[in-house]
Amino acid sequence: MTVRSGPLTLPTLRGRLVTIIVSVALLMGVAVGTISAVALHSRLTAQLDAQLLQASERAGRRPPQFSTGDALPPPGARIPLGQAAGTISVYSDGSGLLDAGFVDANGDYQTLTSDQVAELFEVPRDGSVYTVSVAEIGSVRAVWASQPTGEETVTAIPRESVTRQVSSFVSFEVVIVVLAAGAAALVAWQLVSREVRPLDKVAQAATAISQRPLAEGDVSGLGQVDESVMTGTREVVAVGSAFNTMVAHVEKALSQRHRSETRLSQFVADASHELRTPLASVRGYAELLTRHDEGLPPDVADHLQRIHRQSQHMTSLVENLLLLARLDADPEVARQPVDATSVLMECIRDAHMAGRDHVWQLSVPDSPVVVLGDATRLTQIVSNILTNARVHTPAGTTVDVSLTQEDNHGVLTISDDGPGMDPDFAHRAFDRFARADTARSPSGSTGLGLAIVHALTQSLGGDISVQSSEAGTTFVLKLDAAPAPDSSHAEPVPPFDDGGDQPGVG
Repeated sequence: MTVRSGPLTLPTLRGRLVTIIVSVALLMGVAVGTISAVALHSRLTAQLDAQLLQASERAGRRPPQFSTGDALPPPGARIPLGQAAGTISVYSDGSGLLDAGFVDANGDYQTLTSDQVAELFEVPRDGSVYTVSVAEIGSVRAVWASQPTGEETVTAIPRESVTRQVSSFVSFEVVIVVLAAGAAALVAWQLVSREVRPLDKVAQAATAISQRPLAEGDVSGLGQVDESVMTGTREVVAVGSAFNTMVAHVEKALSQRHRSETRLSQFVADASHELRTPLASVRGYAELLTRHDEGLPPDVADHLQRIHRQSQHMTSLVENLLLLARLDADPEVARQPVDATSVLMECIRDAHMAGRDHVWQLSVPDSPVVVLGDATRLTQIVSNILTNARVHTPAGTTVDVSLTQEDNHGVLTISDDGPGMDPDFAHRAFDRFARADTARSPSGSTGLGLAIVHALTQSLGGDISVQSSEAGTTFVLKLDAAPAPDSSHAEPVPPFDDGGDQPGVG
């Protein structure tokens, strides 16, 4: 049994333990079987040698019908009574062969060939038993003996019976070991599964927690491992206790963090709301004074201009903070079909009017690209990205804007050939108050523009990413596509007249 992790396939603890148990059982079975087979082989060989020595002793006893007349006795006449079938007897008078053969299982006498006799005569003449290979007969156990009759004999018995019995025993052992290994695997799987089941419960609890939207502040009732886990083995109880303690600490820490973030968000929203009125008054009075500065000294008039600009900047900052606070409090939005092509064309017209020192290139398909979203928020997203490209790049920078439909998504790509972002800043470009210490971050930047873009994109159920290098910066926005709009479905975008100047449209 395995579990998949990314591109890797990892074995489970249950499978690994069962494999180890079965491997140990197999090794023990093989070891016991090998020792048993060797012991059986030694015992059978000893029994065969005992039979061989008895047969060699009988070989010196002349049969009652044997005579020593001048006539040469027929082949096999020297074989004494009581020799078992297959027992080979070779007789020699020291100068020549007298007889060599054996009685087969049918009672017929079989004479040995000269080559077979020569192989048997290679047995050392010391009375010990040796293993000899005889042509057409196979391996035999043989012994040389000097008989009281003055003859020399070589007696041999084939080892076929020993080999056959050992082979049968080994085959039987193999079957037994395989069956035992299978039974061990089944039993081990049941036992290991029972012991590992508490760990499965810990894993299930961890998986359930990992699937909770903790980033959204849902930290209530994270859950702990079942009480049954706490009655297992010492190691399992230790894991369960540590897990429960960790979950309790995580729940407490996340709850405190969520409360802090909620209070901070509420404070920002309240402060932003309360600051709007005095800031509007400051901006209004500053603007009124700048319109009637004829009699004021030049330095006072300059100070009034600065107050006016800073009040506008503070108003923009407060509005952005209030917008982010509202998005945090209510991120969901009712999505409707929106003609993204029209939204994009209106936004790039505004960007062209505000940044005539930039080169604006637009590419849209022939048919409208309709996405699910909100026309106002989509306009804010595109406008903020275009403003970012205009403000944070030098004059003469080319900004390419394209809109395509890929599968079930509308894809908006905005890229420029400006100086690019700092590599350490690109991965946190959508963080609030993130500001890069590069040519793309002039003074006066609040660091909230891209954070608003990210929050608005999430509220529309979309995805946005950024890639930046020395060659420029590219933003890619993806929104769910919708059926082509008609006059009764798509949210209309108010027409915009830029005075006749149109950006490049491809």
